[in-house]
Amino acid sequence: GVTVEIRVNPGASRQPPSAPTSWIDSSFEGRPLAEALRAHDVAMLFQYLKTRGWSRAAIAAATGMSETRVREVIQRRRKVTSYDVLERIAVGLSIDRGLMGLAYIPCQHDESSEHMTTFGSI
Repeated sequence: GVTVEIRVNPGASRQPPSAPTSWIDSSFEGRPLAEALRAHDVAMLFQYLKTRGWSRAAIAAATGMSETRVREVIQRRRKVTSYDVLERIAVGLSIDRGLMGLAYIPCQHDESSEHMTTFGSI
């Protein structure tokens, strides 16, 4: 096992603990995190991070959400459904976008325009 010693310096800014190096291999309360990520179960994700020493403030800072919104999500009073918020969570917590169904899917190119259509969650 790995022993981690945390020292708090009141004058220093506190960095949140690091996220799992492999979201695929991690689980919480017997459920694989990868399954929760696919289902956009952000409440479970945030609860897991709290057990790893993350505060609501650290989760909020990493994901661009307010602490109030993080608390509401953890308590399952709010559900995250916005593609943009799910994307911020993935980026902020270094979660592979594909694990959350956020990978871009190429479509047929419309010759009358210069853009490709992208889709959100699958």
